[in-house]
Amino acid sequence: MPRGVPRLGRLVEQEALRETEDLGVLRTSSPSAQVAFGAEVDITELPPPWESDPNYAKDNTDARRFIDVPVEWELRWINPRLLEAAGWRDWMPVMASDPRVTVKVQSLIDVGGNIRRGGPTGDLLAWMPKHWVESRRRKKAERAAQLTRQAVTRQDEVASQVRRATKGAVVVDSASHPTHTIGEGSTMGDT
Repeated sequence: MPRGVPRLGRLVEQEALRETEDLGVLRTSSPSAQVAFGAEVDITELPPPWESDPNYAKDNTDARRFIDVPVEWELRWINPRLLEAAGWRDWMPVMASDPRVTVKVQSLIDVGGNIRRGGPTGDLLAWMPKHWVESRRRKKAERAAQLTRQAVTRQDEVASQVRRATKGAVVVDSASHPTHTIGEGSTMGDT
């Protein structure tokens, strides 16, 4: 519902809008449409980047969009609070002065030469060689497998102790460890 006092010029503007000239017709059935001025307009819709690029879902804030670094570097944004609490943990800061680094967006460089997102107090960009990261992943997977084996062993021991104890009303028919209840990111994918 219109508000306010009507103006006399408003009617003239509406009449002028009704007398517009058609520039062309866009046909949605064809992949491109011709406009009256001869310009070709492509109206096909491309799939979103997370469907066309399988690496997109891994980290949608990938720093490689903003800087060029060697391919063998693994990049991570590190929160300054986490940095104060836990330290660098073998990660190294990406410095703009490093000859191996080419910064595409100059506003990411802070006063100290670090690369940050989110202003002077934002996350710092860090790097580590990819083979170091893979080694850490293997060690974490081995540790997780060891803890899972220990849990299964402990569960079997408790079940056998309960079976041996004749006192009480507890009876153990079977025991199985839920080994596949916690998801592992490397095996998951979009369906």
